[in-house]
Amino acid sequence: MGIVKMKRLISSIKEAIKVPLRFHWTVAILPLMLIYLNGVAVGIPLFIILFGSLLLHEYGHVWMAHQHNMYVSHTLAHGFGAMAMVHDPDLTNFKRNMKVAGAGPAASFILAALGVIAHLIYPSIWTTYFMYINILLGAFNLLPLFPSDGGRIFYSLLGMKYGGLKAIKIAVWTSWILCGLGAAYGLYIEAWWLIIVMVLLSTMAAQEKRVTEARLEGMIVEYN
Repeated sequence: MGIVKMKRLISSIKEAIKVPLRFHWTVAILPLMLIYLNGVAVGIPLFIILFGSLLLHEYGHVWMAHQHNMYVSHTLAHGFGAMAMVHDPDLTNFKRNMKVAGAGPAASFILAALGVIAHLIYPSIWTTYFMYINILLGAFNLLPLFPSDGGRIFYSLLGMKYGGLKAIKIAVWTSWILCGLGAAYGLYIEAWWLIIVMVLLSTMAAQEKRVTEARLEGMIVEYN
């Protein structure tokens, strides 16, 4: 990479970082849960790694949105993760939207690769956590669970063939079916957190389906 391209990259990253980070009160749930399950000595460092990975995932979306001249008002951290508030003037620009949605998982996999390198240089439980957390973040966000990243990528692929209205119906129904299966599995293994996540995703999918069908342009897209 040339010096000029490197300077442009650094400048674009700085612009992405400038996007405000806001906190919902539910963000306190995550550290409390990790401390409860793992104790203070493990829970706090684990929260720092997880929360930092989540934010870098979201700012991957912000960076890509800026590359396509899309406005990002802020990034919101909450109890179940984070989301970049990207103002999307045209939901039918499927190729662009797919790039923005895919930037989050790509950022997570890049971080996972850095975690592998760090673990080879200095193996520890923390480099192991960093590596696997980012692998899981990237992989989970590629599942076609609308409105997560994978669901948006799936919607964009469908949209190129069927158009926005039909694509959103297929994407949301696919998400509902998978969320139902995920909730059933969570019930089977008594993983209540998984059931809660599946219910929340289903509710968000229903809400966004209504909004998208009513107005395919000028809405706020939340990349999770």
